[in-house]
Amino acid sequence: MIRELWRLGAGVLAFGIGFLLHTVFSSGAEAVRFRVYQWQSPLDFLLLILAFFLSAIAWIWPAPVANDEAPRNRRGPALLSGLSLGLALASFLGFEVIGQAPLHWQKAAPGAPGFDQPGVELAALTAARAAGRPALLYFHADWCTSCADFERFGIGNPRLQSVLQDYVLIRADVTDVGRWQATLHQRYADPPLPTLRIYNRRGLLISPVFSGAELSLRALEASLAEGARP
Repeated sequence: MIRELWRLGAGVLAFGIGFLLHTVFSSGAEAVRFRVYQWQSPLDFLLLILAFFLSAIAWIWPAPVANDEAPRNRRGPALLSGLSLGLALASFLGFEVIGQAPLHWQKAAPGAPGFDQPGVELAALTAARAAGRPALLYFHADWCTSCADFERFGIGNPRLQSVLQDYVLIRADVTDVGRWQATLHQRYADPPLPTLRIYNRRGLLISPVFSGAELSLRALEASLAEGARP
């Protein structure tokens, strides 16, 4: 009974400390993402790692011998397991499963060339600039193994949808490399795939250009917000 009280007390204390750290330090931090799983900040994820570490120590803690009356041999594992449970629960305050928001890509007019043809993306950018709207140009290919993750966990993140509402979303399909080779080389400096380019309302390119499946969501959000400014 005493051991369980120690475990409960340690768990409540650890959860309280974790809750305080989450409240104070998680705001504005870069999220830690593993595919569909996300912790709001590195601190939240660190709490989970620490919980596993303490749990492992409690697991390998030497069992007391029959005549050992030392309180530490009875309280140690209970304290550590209570702390690990409290920290693990606190880490899930910042945990979430990332959903995928629908992306409304620009469509070619009926009978007109599609966005798998070089030059169509440039016409769409010109039309967006004439309408005073920011534009997002995304290069995709069917053989690109990282593009699906980029769309799913990057630009498809629900956190970005409010800032994307004003954007013209252009998805250039460069699966046919031979058809696009000259355009990609001359106009876009041979971008790796996937690549995302953001243009403001005046048609000016916003830096940086985002490439690769791994990207900073905060940096992407900041660039999109800059491009959407009047």
